[in-house]
Amino acid sequence: IYFYRQAVQLVPDIEFRIKDFTSYNLASGRLWCPVVFIASGDEEDDPNVSQESDDSPELADLANRFLSLSVTGFCQPLYETRMTHISAIPLELVMYIFKWVVSTELDMKSLEHLALVCKGFYACARDPDIWKLACQSPIRVVP
Repeated sequence: IYFYRQAVQLVPDIEFRIKDFTSYNLASGRLWCPVVFIASGDEEDDPNVSQESDDSPELADLANRFLSLSVTGFCQPLYETRMTHISAIPLELVMYIFKWVVSTELDMKSLEHLALVCKGFYACARDPDIWKLACQSPIRVVP
């Protein structure tokens, strides 16, 4: 949320620019970028190149980096089930759960076990807010 707020402060219409810059292909389930970037300077002749003058190279580079990530969620189910998967929970709520794991007993071992579940949980376990909370808690020695 912190970086989202910073992005909105820097470019207020960033969501619309990214949405206009990319489109979602329902058939393949992948993001598709309709703009081709040409370094030679022949942008005027190519119909695939966006003619918008307000697009900066930084925005184009950022959008290309987002497309290369191909991230659809913080984790995905391995098998199809009828039950709700944990990836349906908003990321903010997952972060509260992680903070709860650390907060009461300063259980860093459980946090590391959570980080081993998937890449998304690993990234969540490395959140600076969780580590600040762990450092601010009084140190308890568990036998």
